[in-house]
Amino acid sequence: MSIWGKVVGGVAGFAMGGPLGALIGGIAGHMYDQKKAGDEALLSGVGGADAQNEARQVAFTQAVIVLAAKMAKSDGAVSKDEILAFRRMFHVPPEDEAAVGKLFNEARKDATGYEPYAEQIAMMFTREPAVLEELLA
Repeated sequence: MSIWGKVVGGVAGFAMGGPLGALIGGIAGHMYDQKKAGDEALLSGVGGADAQNEARQVAFTQAVIVLAAKMAKSDGAVSKDEILAFRRMFHVPPEDEAAVGKLFNEARKDATGYEPYAEQIAMMFTREPAVLEELLA
């Protein structure tokens, strides 16, 4: 199952309510995707752990997009080279580029620093230091 539907929900939530809105939007996007898929995961007995892992993946993806925007903005203006570097690092399907771009732009404009997002990722992956090390690489 693709995570990009959840990212779209997170973008909408972020636009309306900042970081907390992104979390709520991501959850709403997840519920929409489940409904759209005919609740196959629930009907087949698969659930709990898979849904939890997917929710973590969505939150991680959103936080990384926001962190990338905050880092790009840290030296003043976001350059075309920084945007191209982001596109090289993240292989976003063409149909989801607008939503990811919107999240990136909203995060870039938002005055909130990178700290809440870095803390969110650190808390999510406290027991998985390899993920955090990969993010810093």
